[in-house]
Amino acid sequence: YTVTADGAIAVEAVYYGQKGLPSIPAFGMHFRLQERYHNFRYYGFGPEETYRDRQNGGRLGIFSGTAKENLSRYMVPGECGNHVETRWLEVFDEMGIGLRFEARETPFENSVLPYSCYELEQAMHIYELPEPHYTWVRILGCQMGIGGDDSWGAQTHPEYLLDTKEKMEFTFDMKGI
Repeated sequence: YTVTADGAIAVEAVYYGQKGLPSIPAFGMHFRLQERYHNFRYYGFGPEETYRDRQNGGRLGIFSGTAKENLSRYMVPGECGNHVETRWLEVFDEMGIGLRFEARETPFENSVLPYSCYELEQAMHIYELPEPHYTWVRILGCQMGIGGDDSWGAQTHPEYLLDTKEKMEFTFDMKGI
């Protein structure tokens, strides 16, 4: 982390790689914000969720919404709301105050949701999710594909997995708005 005089933070995340480890689902950071920062706007692929193996239906543009709107209403809650090829993301309250995440060298992936990954994985039905108390922001250098070529649980294709023996890195800036 490098903090500049104007309060901006430059983040450099590096995973150096390790042989013999299984694939990981994602490489990046989670930020837990107060629930009031539930609005977002980003420049990336959308407007619907996109993943490494599910981005052909998306288009590059500026999109906006709320954390609740970004939550996919799947029968069983789980991973959702991701957007690939993000150049910048702003997360803010009703007065427009919040944070801006900006890619430095290569675009990142993002999601803004009212629930943590843990909360989504623990619920078997959407009605089991609690009343939101936070906004969860994920800034990812990369994330594995979601697979599911069929409705019977097809695994992610090997080319969309994250290879843990390879070095992974990404950089972004974070500042107040």
